[in-house]
Amino acid sequence: MNFDLFRKIIDEIEGNVYSIKLTGRGEPLMLKEFSRFLGYLKGKRFGEVAMITNGQLLNDDRMLAMIDSGMDFVSFSIDGLKEQYETIRRPGKYEDIIATVTRLHALRQKQGSAKPMIRIQSVMLPEEQRQEFLSIWGPISDDILFLYFKDYSTEADNIQKENYPCPMPIQRMMVHFDGTVPMCINDEYEEAVMGNLNLSSVKDVWQGPEFRLARERHKQGMRTAHYANCAHCPLTRVSHGKQ
Repeated sequence: MNFDLFRKIIDEIEGNVYSIKLTGRGEPLMLKEFSRFLGYLKGKRFGEVAMITNGQLLNDDRMLAMIDSGMDFVSFSIDGLKEQYETIRRPGKYEDIIATVTRLHALRQKQGSAKPMIRIQSVMLPEEQRQEFLSIWGPISDDILFLYFKDYSTEADNIQKENYPCPMPIQRMMVHFDGTVPMCINDEYEEAVMGNLNLSSVKDVWQGPEFRLARERHKQGMRTAHYANCAHCPLTRVSHGKQ
């Protein structure tokens, strides 16, 4: 995303939405002007500013930008122990990501700040591995989550309640790097585009005809009939035997 688009979005939503997250189908640390973007967020009126990252491109300058901007929390995607992590997060090395999170934890303390809260997010592990994981990450983090595995492939078994009125279209707006606004966070292939923030304001897209129609179809239990991304959405799948 270019800085002008980012600034436009922030100026329009400041004081009007509770939370913003730097995340999506991409890695926020790939942004060359990452520190400049965070600098623009400093002092802005949001209840929560957060980021989800794999952490592999995090360095001291970016860590200090996160601390100085007042970012509320950063969530690191750390999938399992060494062998599993290095398979899923290739080319990342387990020792490197431990060192990175340790460094952020230390810099935060040195700066006398409680923010950003450090969250570690992993796939669900067997009990013995889970305890080992906690022993490694517990001392350098504030929160640890284990999530059940879901197969995000569009070809995967997709057992779901078709008339389920998903809250996504009334709960949050996803903005892709080029200003495209898909219907929800799980429409990464832009099968249901609601608008583009280069051409319209956030308010006009959010209250526009595409979103209004989508919300009505969800309420009527017709989301899977009208939207291909809903029909293969992973949010309502069976995962690890749990529905």
